[in-house]
Amino acid sequence: MGAGGELAVSRLSTRIRPKARNVKLFNQKGEHPPRKNLAFPTPVFISSVSMSLEGPDQLRLRAAHGYIEIGLFLEANAELEKITPSCRHAPEVLDSRVVIYQGLQNWDLMAIVAKQLVEWNPGEAAYFLHLAYALRRAASLRAAHAILTNAAELHPREGLIQFNLACYETQLGNLDQAKAHLKRATKINPKFKLMALEDPDLEPLWTSLATEQSA
Repeated sequence: MGAGGELAVSRLSTRIRPKARNVKLFNQKGEHPPRKNLAFPTPVFISSVSMSLEGPDQLRLRAAHGYIEIGLFLEANAELEKITPSCRHAPEVLDSRVVIYQGLQNWDLMAIVAKQLVEWNPGEAAYFLHLAYALRRAASLRAAHAILTNAAELHPREGLIQFNLACYETQLGNLDQAKAHLKRATKINPKFKLMALEDPDLEPLWTSLATEQSA
């Protein structure tokens, strides 16, 4: 299966917020929606950088965030490469790399970094979402499905995991399982029912969803 419309969200999104109107880090799907020539909407970092980095390394991470704000992902990555080698695997640095590799659509590297984050902290659901999102594009839909199936057991109250599993099951032709996952997602947060009507992965379910919505 090709890349589709499931949702991705970065842990960085919990630390950054739009500073001005009409300026967003992520679209409603929690991802950087691509535009021509790999240009992306401008993210704005306004919270403090983790204190595990000090002095020059903290400034370099801030500089990387600044480049990400204007969609210069290669320059952002170059700033991260200036961080002291022993600190380059700090979670906040890896968080930034996930955003950079997603922006560059380098799914192989995004998957590698997301896997490191999952292993470091499986208690963070966003890391599984990023890993699955990257694996769908770097490997296969089934690989992504396996990641989120495991994540669903660890994070039963994470609606985004259930929503993405609904997308995957639909694309795999398992419509009954897809409906079950979507039902769980909408029970956690009703917004997912409306989002489902706009997600191309879930198009095979649109007729039944529209009927339910109008009922």
